[in-house]
Amino acid sequence: MRIVIISDLRVHLILSALFIFGKSKNLKSSKLLISERIIDNNDFGDFFPVWYKTIKFLILKLIFNINVIPKNNLTNIEEEDKLGIISSLCSITNDSLADRSIYPNLYESLSNLTKGAKEISQFIDLYQINEIYLFNGRTSSSEAIVRHCYSKNIQVNYYEYGSIFGYNFLLMPFPIHNAYKLTSVLIEFYKNNIFSNPFIFNAGKKFASNKLNNSYTNNYILQVEKEYDIAIFLCSDHEYTNVNPDIIGINPIGNFELCKKVVEKYGANKKYAVRAHPNQKNDPSYEQVILPILEFCKEKKIDFYGPASNISSYSLIKKCKIVAIELSSIGIDATLLGFEVDVFGNNNLKAIFDTMPEYIKSNAQLRREYVSEILGLSNFIYQIEFSLKYKLASKILYYLEYQIEKKINHKQYLN
Repeated sequence: MRIVIISDLRVHLILSALFIFGKSKNLKSSKLLISERIIDNNDFGDFFPVWYKTIKFLILKLIFNINVIPKNNLTNIEEEDKLGIISSLCSITNDSLADRSIYPNLYESLSNLTKGAKEISQFIDLYQINEIYLFNGRTSSSEAIVRHCYSKNIQVNYYEYGSIFGYNFLLMPFPIHNAYKLTSVLIEFYKNNIFSNPFIFNAGKKFASNKLNNSYTNNYILQVEKEYDIAIFLCSDHEYTNVNPDIIGINPIGNFELCKKVVEKYGANKKYAVRAHPNQKNDPSYEQVILPILEFCKEKKIDFYGPASNISSYSLIKKCKIVAIELSSIGIDATLLGFEVDVFGNNNLKAIFDTMPEYIKSNAQLRREYVSEILGLSNFIYQIEFSLKYKLASKILYYLEYQIEKKINHKQYLN
């Protein structure tokens, strides 16, 4: 039996779930599930008024005969359930130290969604399930389901929507945050000649062009004058703070440990620079979490470029010999710019470097082409294109939803 779960009421994700459900070979042996708790509680990105969510809920129930999983007052939150709650809490608030004491109401809302996820898991146990489909996998409305399915050896498939995909969505059979596994599959497609050489070449060119012309390129323009041996690029502190390493395949060491490990590896006699992630300026706890790194940089006489410094990351890359990262995607940019990258985390670039032939690894131009061509395949392997009627519905409904969202004061939820 196939289970498709709607855990997010944004229109593109509803349409993605319905599209997946509609492609089931036997609809009678498939079920659409939704938690009753989704109406009164909000997860990451889903902050719409109750009246609007109620309308969507009723449409799903009346037209698509979706199975509504009722709330059970006996459902409790256990210690292991807090991972998904804190993951959503940090993502919504951009606060790397977010917890219940700082955001009590939002924490309660996310706890209710986690209870809904546990109730869906209990429903799943009533049937002989072969596979499930759900959004994201690490939010409060889905993490408990994923954990439950992994314990039962049920295949989990993840769908994801993003504006960069056009009117399409991603669908993959492993966690969307497991960049190492995702890229390992891309490498297999690349090596086994699934696509023609001209196709791969053009996909790589397009990927490199898009990556090297992103918003950070245009917004941060201050040029770096000094030269360095190694530049360390930090992640947003909250981005991988709360993940299940057994499922996601990532066990982050964090920004402070990254700085220490880089200096331990290359020695104190090198010239270092540390570049904070621009998104860190939106972190309410930034000054607190960055303090150990600032003290470390002061002690080791390392230049530190803060998130609001307006420093061009590309300028810094061009002024150093090696770029050091844990999970930051700037390592891809540095590779595409022809520079050497040392990866201390289990990300997509690490997967490529682990399988890269030595003659490619030692040549900057070949390295650039190899990385861009492999990652360029992602848009063609994992993207699912909507049919015409879904595209039209997506455009119309998204416009209406956008008008509603413009009138929402999102700050009211951050408490």
